[in-house]
Amino acid sequence: MLLLSITVYAELRQEKFVRALKSVFEPDNVLLEFSDRTDGSVTEFPLDRAHMVITDSYDRIEQLRGMSCHNLRYIFVGTMKLSDDLEDVWDTDSPAEITARFERVLQHSSYQAAAWFFEHTLYNTIDTVSGPVWFKRADGIHTMVNRAFADTVGKKREDIIGRGEYPALCTRADEETAISTGQARTGEGTLMTADGKKRFATCIAPLFDMFGNAYGTVGCAHEIKDKE
Repeated sequence: MLLLSITVYAELRQEKFVRALKSVFEPDNVLLEFSDRTDGSVTEFPLDRAHMVITDSYDRIEQLRGMSCHNLRYIFVGTMKLSDDLEDVWDTDSPAEITARFERVLQHSSYQAAAWFFEHTLYNTIDTVSGPVWFKRADGIHTMVNRAFADTVGKKREDIIGRGEYPALCTRADEETAISTGQARTGEGTLMTADGKKRFATCIAPLFDMFGNAYGTVGCAHEIKDKE
């Protein structure tokens, strides 16, 4: 699945470095396009894709530092102190090392793109659910909630994330039991909402990391109507 398109500007005086960049192995979710404009004259970077300038010019770095482009990254080939605004500094004369370091940068970009994609996909998915959905760490801190949860408790989503003891549809004991047993738990909970006190059917399930360790819980709920 393609998640990230990057235009690369190889603004380098040594052709062997340009060839080294173009020989790189692309991650499956990244598409590279090498620009023909390599003279350092590009000053506009369209927002529909990522851009990466790889240069050996100090003046070009200073020019790029004066731009405000969230989709632009730049790498210096040569001797320079690494700073927060620089993606990397490659102080080497080895084409093989240039290729290897470029591959690491691309792999990191691939991970970032995947993290963004899955986070936004998850948010969009849970926001389609009409009832409250929430994710918590093992210590009870909220890490994600859907729009219905925020609406139900009458708070903004950003005011809920990072907080624990909040108007909740389940108890800490239920969460701890789900984590310790590794099994989902169902139950009922009440909550005072903007429309008055309501009763909800709840389900809490543990979340596991790649090593099988429970690191938190996910919960969902739906309102119990009188006829239920």
